[in-house]
Amino acid sequence: MDSSVLKNDLDMASDKPLYEQLISFIKSDIDNGLLNVGDLLPSENEFCERYDISRPTVRQALSALEEQGLVVRMRGKGSFVTRPKVKRSLKTLYSFSDEVAAMGLTPKSRVIAYEVISPGEEIRSRLGLADGEKVYSITRVRYAGDEPIALEMAFIPTRMSPFLTQEKVETGSLYKTLAAQEGIEIGYAKETYETAMLSESEAQILGCKQGTCAFFIQRTAYTLTDEVFEYTVMIVRSDRCKYEVELTSDNVQLSTSVD
Repeated sequence: MDSSVLKNDLDMASDKPLYEQLISFIKSDIDNGLLNVGDLLPSENEFCERYDISRPTVRQALSALEEQGLVVRMRGKGSFVTRPKVKRSLKTLYSFSDEVAAMGLTPKSRVIAYEVISPGEEIRSRLGLADGEKVYSITRVRYAGDEPIALEMAFIPTRMSPFLTQEKVETGSLYKTLAAQEGIEIGYAKETYETAMLSESEAQILGCKQGTCAFFIQRTAYTLTDEVFEYTVMIVRSDRCKYEVELTSDNVQLSTSVD
């Protein structure tokens, strides 16, 4: 295979492990556009023969690249360059737009449903609503570039933002719109994470196959004065997103429950 990644030279005298050098070669070619999404990498044998390294060394490099979301390995076919996953840190408040932008992609949203409704019992309970209170029900598809990543359904009491419109939601960040229009500032949020499989309609919206695994996330957001102002359900493609959490011995922020 005439591949640019085979035209480098390993530094056998370097303190940098051989597998890390190989990772650097592949990442450099991806960053420089010499390897594109969908391109087939050289086989393990080709890497071994070209660089005179062991198969475990090659596999260690490919495993690391797969963990980073840059390579996908398919049994019997080889290793292919893939799109990096959208990575979200769980130690800070979530901003889809900021995290997608940090990857060099353009964050986009498409509103597919916008209405004022009388919510059911669960939503009333989540938002702490009085009888008769209504909410905005906003369903959006979130994109990283042109690729759909998540389906998001948000519920916001109308009293929190009486003049919120679909146009305002479509033209920018929902949180920034609420902050600018009503002075609502998010203080903190509580989220739960579960696994799920995409239904036929969800898969169609997100451009996946029915039954694809996804993250099912429920989020309740609070203002700086501890008032609930949003309840959101998110269905996020697990093949395109990953979550990162930082754990310390004296500051545990996460809890797990088994139903």
